Formats: sequence, structure tokens, C-alpha cells
Amino acid sequence: MHRARVRVPESVAQVLKHDPCLISLAVEGFYDTDVDSMKFAAKMEWFLEKGKEEELVCVSVKMSRAM
Repeated sequence: MHRARVRVPESVAQVLKHDPCLISLAVEGFYDTDVDSMKFAAKMEWFLEKGKEEELVCVSVKMSRAM
């Protein structure tokens, strides 16, 4: 198993703490995106509520090296 330190919004860190296997779905979703989709993901409009600044925290996630 491989450990990686990632910076994520605090709410995402709480979800990963509760259910760490969700990291595989996040990696898969990121890996399967195309260039046009990445333009929208860079803005993070759908990830954070409008007007709400959420602190980014560092967390350690465990995954297979194949990911």
C-alpha cells in the first residue's frame, strides 16, 4: 500500500476519515476526465458552496500504487 499526503477541503477530509475507500472513486473520476471537464473542475464551483471559504487541510490517504 502507498500513502500520499493530499490537501483537501475540511469537509472532504471528514468524509475520507469516515470512509477511506472513497479515495479510489475520486482517483478514478479524476483519471477518466477529459481536457474540457478539467476546465470546470479547476474552478471547484460544484465542490464548495458559493461564498463559503473552506479551509484546506493535509490528510494522509492510503491507496494501492496502481492508483
